[in-house]
Amino acid sequence: MHALVSQTSEIARSTEELRLAHQVFEHTQEAIAICKTDFTIVRANPAFLERAQTKARELSGRNMMEFLDAGNQDRDPVGERLHRQLIAEGAWQGEVWLRNPKGEVFPNLLTVSAVQNNQGQISQYILTFSDISERVKNEKQMIATLNETFQIQGHTIGIGASVGIALYPDNGMTAEDLMREADAAMYRVKAGGRNNLAYA
Repeated sequence: MHALVSQTSEIARSTEELRLAHQVFEHTQEAIAICKTDFTIVRANPAFLERAQTKARELSGRNMMEFLDAGNQDRDPVGERLHRQLIAEGAWQGEVWLRNPKGEVFPNLLTVSAVQNNQGQISQYILTFSDISERVKNEKQMIATLNETFQIQGHTIGIGASVGIALYPDNGMTAEDLMREADAAMYRVKAGGRNNLAYA
């Protein structure tokens, strides 16, 4: 009898945890998608559907790569490098651009976490998108402000800023690697006309 009561309590506890997890998935403002290991979309929450401007029924059989854009980074945000890190560490984080059906792209911080089955094999990925549009907008405003001229004792003075941005861990695992990649991105900005920013 005691074993039956304990089992019933465990089932009730598990059911409540599942209910809470479902509530978080459905109502969080973070865009979340669950994908197979080949990034075929299994399910996405309402926040993702809204951000990607699509409907749940339109996701059937589609691959997450259709919604991601390399943006200013000029590279595949979920390429072989990402796959290797997911297999080795079970997680990845980096900046990507989420593309809607109109072709518009919006910057997001993407966190990818691996889900393992009972045999310890990766069975699914959970992708969480955090909207960083405001941060990117502020970065561009900062560049624009620095590019404005100003007057000092009758002289017109102008300064500029060329900014290179490197993201951990996609662009490097150490401070030295990240600095090297950020410097390379900065020099690309300078070579392309200066007064802008670029991602490694």
